[in-house]
Amino acid sequence: MPYIAKHRRKDLDELPLKEAGHKCMSVGELCYCIYMLMIQYARENGRSFTIFSSCTTAARHAIAEFDRKIVNPYEDEKIHENGDIRL
Repeated sequence: MPYIAKHRRKDLDELPLKEAGHKCMSVGELCYCIYMLMIQYARENGRSFTIFSSCTTAARHAIAEFDRKIVNPYEDEKIHENGDIRL
């Protein structure tokens, strides 16, 4: 977990979710926002294995969807532009 500057934590903590992505200035700040979203969910729903598992499962599914919708099409575009790698 990147530990970002305290003043940036305060700035990011006060933002609505839809604005946080626009205001993150580093991968550390993005990581902080994702982490805090999970923490808020756990605080609202209680400390239990099920809640903690729900957080990590949601994060994994979000990663999979990001890869499917954003990363994979980008990689396909670059393969088309630069040619595939042949082993």
